[in-house]
Amino acid sequence: MTATLRPMGVLRTLAWTGGPRERTTVTVQHGQSIESACREVGVRPDLVALFLVNGRPESGGYVLQAGDDVKLVALVGGG
Repeated sequence: MTATLRPMGVLRTLAWTGGPRERTTVTVQHGQSIESACREVGVRPDLVALFLVNGRPESGGYVLQAGDDVKLVALVGGG
């Protein structure tokens, strides 16, 4: 079974496995941490400010379950 990662904002245009391109979702295997899944697809976990799993905030160490829908919300900077 799988889980779905949904990058939000600038994370959509960062490098995914296979090179940089805009994607709205990517499917990953459940049973691994969110941070591990992010690294697998080329998103640096330290650039993610918030992981929302099925609408609830979770840590990067959360172990993905089959059917989880994870929104990755980027850090915002400025000055």
